Amino acid sequence: MESNAPERVSRKQMEAELIDKAWREPEFLQALTADPTSAIEREFGVAVPPGVKITVVEESPGQIFLVVPVNPFDNADLELTDDELEVVAGGAQGGGKSGVNLGGGDLDPTQRARIAGDRFPFGP
Repeated sequence: MESNAPERVSRKQMEAELIDKAWREPEFLQALTADPTSAIEREFGVAVPPGVKITVVEESPGQIFLVVPVNPFDNADLELTDDELEVVAGGAQGGGKSGVNLGGGDLDPTQRARIAGDRFPFGP
């Protein structure tokens, strides 16, 4: 059965699409830097949740910005659904340096992103 709901995109996917369009369309870059929330809502057809502030800065050859994201291990408001908890608790195998495997099991990409702290995906 097909769903009419728009597909959620990850933060990285959204950033890549916004950057690509900003590079190709100077007027979009201007709109994005002037009012990021409105530009993103128009571009993706989504509503940015109330209280979420988006800041856009443009790097130059002589200035680079480093963004330190929210620490996913220090995020008290992150609650997983019962299904996400079941998958993580029921069969996650050790993997990588952390000993945690977030990429396998029955998790879809949105669930993996939520568990890993990539909490930017939002939809209508």
